[in-house]
Amino acid sequence: MTDEYAEWLKSLKVDDAVAVSSRYGYSISKIVSMTATQITAGSTRYQKKDGQQIGGDRWYPSHLTPITEEIRAEVKHARLLSAVRGVKWETLTTEQIERVVGITKEKQGNE
Repeated sequence: MTDEYAEWLKSLKVDDAVAVSSRYGYSISKIVSMTATQITAGSTRYQKKDGQQIGGDRWYPSHLTPITEEIRAEVKHARLLSAVRGVKWETLTTEQIERVVGITKEKQGNE
């Protein structure tokens, strides 16, 4: 752990937004409470000394990390993909589906 990361952990306070890194990628959570030894972000507890998750998956523990523009972009991309996966395509009109197909063809044409 770098000194910069340790200082960042010390500077955190309730209502700060933090990135959570896990084996599934990143998510963004808000700090909801803190004690002398723990930080609770969302509903998960982390060690204040190193930002590591308390309990949880011991092989792939999550940890707190500062939010960067790259992380924000990754989280946004994942949310959009999730939204697209949830679309009930059969409920769209033909015109709407044609627009979606046009967008995908445009993207594939650039590769």
